[in-house]
Amino acid sequence: MPFETRWLHEKRVVYAQIQGEVTLDDIRRYGEEVSARLDDGTAPVHVVLDCTAMQKFPVSLNAIMAGGRYATDPKHGIDVIIGGPRLLRSVAGMVSKMLNTSFRTADTLDAAVQVLLEADATLAGLADRSS
Repeated sequence: MPFETRWLHEKRVVYAQIQGEVTLDDIRRYGEEVSARLDDGTAPVHVVLDCTAMQKFPVSLNAIMAGGRYATDPKHGIDVIIGGPRLLRSVAGMVSKMLNTSFRTADTLDAAVQVLLEADATLAGLADRSS
């Protein structure tokens, strides 16, 4: 499986790391896993998606929208994508606009954490996270 998820900040920030070659099925499973984390979390639940080790992803707007459906969940907060191909960031930005969700990019995990801290004052403990 080219992705894994865990809590970066318990019940509030999901950290997902995607690596290698990603398939359409991987995108679907990723969306399901993040949806389960949202169900278990406390709103707003933000998602940090680390794509720095991603090598290839399917260029299918429909598939990416299907994988990103979790973003319409009322508990969902902000998505922050770290790294990844420029095309991925562009497609993610388009999907975010189509789904009317909040989306940012960052170059590092520390920068992604800073984005979330600036956007959500209730995440003060996130600054003390272990990488």
